[in-house]
Amino acid sequence: MKNWNGLFARGTVVAVTALAMTGTFVNSTECRAVDDFKGAPANAEVTASAMGGFGLIDTSGGFTVIGAIAKKIVNHGFINDINDQVFLEVEAGPLFTTGTTAWLYSVHGRWDFKQDDQWTFFAMGGLGANSVSSNRVGDRFSVYPRLGVGAFWTLPAGLTLRGEISHEVIIAGVSIGI
Repeated sequence: MKNWNGLFARGTVVAVTALAMTGTFVNSTECRAVDDFKGAPANAEVTASAMGGFGLIDTSGGFTVIGAIAKKIVNHGFINDINDQVFLEVEAGPLFTTGTTAWLYSVHGRWDFKQDDQWTFFAMGGLGANSVSSNRVGDRFSVYPRLGVGAFWTLPAGLTLRGEISHEVIIAGVSIGI
């Protein structure tokens, strides 16, 4: 199983890097408007996301599936000159690793910076936690500070993809605004 985890981790890093490079290439080949980060705030008051990718607990990595729900708490954020919103977000999901399944949790603020109709970048900070119960690592519940960054990419068909990187996860998936 350890070889599959390593292969999956490398594949996830390559996929996230490719997504980031695609966005950089697309943005560099278009004529960018001078009003980036200046548009109207997103209409969605709530966002829901389903993501999967590489998760980490202590020194064990594996596949994780994360669900997230967020509620907008500030429509126009803390910087007057740009389009930013603040959400309170909750994430949770299992992490499947060798010999055990752990659970990852997070409650954090997500500060969105909407560049244009396609791209929204975000930073997040709050509390993360994990719980595990197994013969291999014992029973425990850990709480720690959680920081991360990510992006939403809205495709022309209206589908929104989401990627996120933090100490515990490298994940990607889909997101909808409600």
